[in-house]
Amino acid sequence: MQDIRQWIKNYVENMSTHSLPLKISPLCALLLALVGSGPPAGCGQSAGAVNKTPQSTAPPTSASPPELVVQTGHANVVGINDLAFSPDGKTLASAGNDGTVKLWETSTGAVQTTIEGGLGRVFAVAYSPDGASIATGSISGPVKLWDTQGHLKATLTDQSDGQRAGWFSLAFSPDNRWIAGADMGQKISLWDAKTGSLKRELSGQGEHLLRVVFSPDSQTLASNSEHKIWLWDVETGHIQRSFTTNTQTVSDIAFAPDGKTLASGSWDGTVRLWNTPTGTLKRPALQMEAKVARVAFSADGQDVVGVANVGITRIWDAATGKLKREVMPYSSQDAVTALAYSSDRHTVATGTLWGAIAIRDALTWNARRKLEPASNPQAATLAATLDGRLLAVGLQFESHQGPAGAVQLWNARSGQLIRTLTGHSQMVDHVVFSPNGKQLASQSNGELKVWDVPSGRFLWQQRGKSSVMLAFTANNRSLVTGDIEGTIQFWEAQSGRLQRTLKLTGHPNSEANASAPPEISSLGSPLGQENIATLRMLPDGNFVTLNEKSDEKSWSARLKLWDGATGHLRRTFPLDTVAFSSPRGRVLTQLAQSYFVLQFTRDVQPSPDGKLLAVSLLGKLQLWDKQSGKLQRTLNPEGLLKDPDFRAFMFLPDGQTILTSQGRRWEIKSGKSLAPFQDLQKAEASESLIALAPEHGTAKTRVAAIDFTHGSIKVWDANDGHHLATMRTLAIASKNKSLTTTWLTQTPTGYYVGSSGINKYIRWRVGHELFPAEHFEAQLHRPDLVQQTLH
Repeated sequence: MQDIRQWIKNYVENMSTHSLPLKISPLCALLLALVGSGPPAGCGQSAGAVNKTPQSTAPPTSASPPELVVQTGHANVVGINDLAFSPDGKTLASAGNDGTVKLWETSTGAVQTTIEGGLGRVFAVAYSPDGASIATGSISGPVKLWDTQGHLKATLTDQSDGQRAGWFSLAFSPDNRWIAGADMGQKISLWDAKTGSLKRELSGQGEHLLRVVFSPDSQTLASNSEHKIWLWDVETGHIQRSFTTNTQTVSDIAFAPDGKTLASGSWDGTVRLWNTPTGTLKRPALQMEAKVARVAFSADGQDVVGVANVGITRIWDAATGKLKREVMPYSSQDAVTALAYSSDRHTVATGTLWGAIAIRDALTWNARRKLEPASNPQAATLAATLDGRLLAVGLQFESHQGPAGAVQLWNARSGQLIRTLTGHSQMVDHVVFSPNGKQLASQSNGELKVWDVPSGRFLWQQRGKSSVMLAFTANNRSLVTGDIEGTIQFWEAQSGRLQRTLKLTGHPNSEANASAPPEISSLGSPLGQENIATLRMLPDGNFVTLNEKSDEKSWSARLKLWDGATGHLRRTFPLDTVAFSSPRGRVLTQLAQSYFVLQFTRDVQPSPDGKLLAVSLLGKLQLWDKQSGKLQRTLNPEGLLKDPDFRAFMFLPDGQTILTSQGRRWEIKSGKSLAPFQDLQKAEASESLIALAPEHGTAKTRVAAIDFTHGSIKVWDANDGHHLATMRTLAIASKNKSLTTTWLTQTPTGYYVGSSGINKYIRWRVGHELFPAEHFEAQLHRPDLVQQTLH
């Protein structure tokens, strides 16, 4: 009886530490003690109790500050490329096209860690056998090693001089001595798993590599190219044997746990089992009847699994080849793109084209837990009012009817979402405020809409060609649009009535060629034609265009200044010419012709005093004197060869410094490179970069940027570059014309403010444990301190 009394006392004290009113009778507590499980029927529970992480119900005692962990999956507009269980099976790592690796707690489905770090599309993820390291391989950049908290441990170098197209497959050897990586070219890199040093490169396959996998004894490395399978001696790097599959492209390979059998999947719709010592087939091919995307053995080696690119999963008995089970997808979006077995022999994970992950029973294949994709939107453009109080972000989200576009209005001083303006059918790629901040124009695929900002009321719209320029006149009376053909139109801002049309006289895109589709060069512009890439209206009412032209031999760019009243050409600034036969031209052509999209800024911005025009092109910045037409200086002269992902730049309000989306800074007067903003360097490459004017009577200036993939807005201090806050849209639910937006603004110190119901998207990490939002809500849900940080 004394033990029971002590249990009741401990139970009551434990409940009180959660700051929750206790609604359970002593009798129920006694019954609970005797039963030793959950409350018996009829016993009350704590008021306000929520679904807590089962193993993390005790209050944290660590002295380290809690870290806010946002509970969202991969973006639902991309697929899962790879999955890997930790050796103990308690954590699942997933690699997605949204540029993140997420670590999931398999028992609860909680997101423990999200690894970002500018990875680009992540194709490969692998756990070290000791569970201490995670390797990632992405579309661009080197292989990286992380700890389980998402901190970068090492960057693995190779002999590619940064010119490799990306990493498609990674594997740790079971003895934890080696890391193997297959790039998208024709080489395999082998690194020392302890030091990260490159030991050797394996080449000679002659075809593009798709997969690498170690044998269970770590002595053999298997790789497959399009039509061959190769077995390598790990210690010497020599080829043990190779065999031609005589099939279509071999898409995947996997060793059986005993190492004596290797499975391969092929685009001819078959799964084949090979005797690894001899390279001969063990039995007739197993039929999938569709292109095979993934193959795997169960952890006990009794099953072999094939997944077709249409999502069909078939499971055979590995010894007899007898079909045991077939799993059909509900839709094409549920097609399985990634597959991993846990070492516990009872669990398998699958990832889909839609970004969803399922934790399944390995025997029945039934889903134990579904890890849903995030419904956060993609963002494309950002604008601010002149006083810096309001932010507008153009985005795209998934509705029940498919993709839809919207504009969100945020209070930049409090971090709170004001409203979401809907009605666009696609991604909103251009937004601009009127100078007085009372109107907003937004554009999506030729669909122009104008809104009243204070009320959010829709005013008018126009449909037609997509504009490369949206701008309000200084007197707020007109909205000005311009297209790539040099046609500029002035619209009455309040009513949408067309006031006048201005044609840039002498623009080389002739109307005579408009009817015939032009031949497109590898860089995307019509051969022999000069194309407007950027059009801007300057504060003085004149216009400036950034024009590109290419033919079979070269590419060139020109900056042109036009009279805002007549449309006549005032001045031409010769920017750059690249011969395709030059080393720089060959690099440019290779990048442009590759499967992956080359992204660099094509932009021009006037300095705050209007005397300079800053032009970004191919990763370099040039400063031109607007009056004389002379080049003043070039910043980052190596350009594209140094910064292939240079996406945005801006003048800081002091008029003396230029800042890029990579956090790099230059002094305008001298051209000297200044110390970079470290917080901005660590962020994802930004699509837009703008300054928020300081509040009246203060000297504080903020810099805001958007993360395209995650739809978030990040704000930095423009004086020292430290990160202030992140504004995020976590979900947009659209049903029956009603719209619900879940949003969160958080500071690096952990203070946050969010919409109703935000707690289900929040967990707190203390040490290595996760705790529900309620544990620290009273302490860290502080809208007042978020506002104080942003002011």
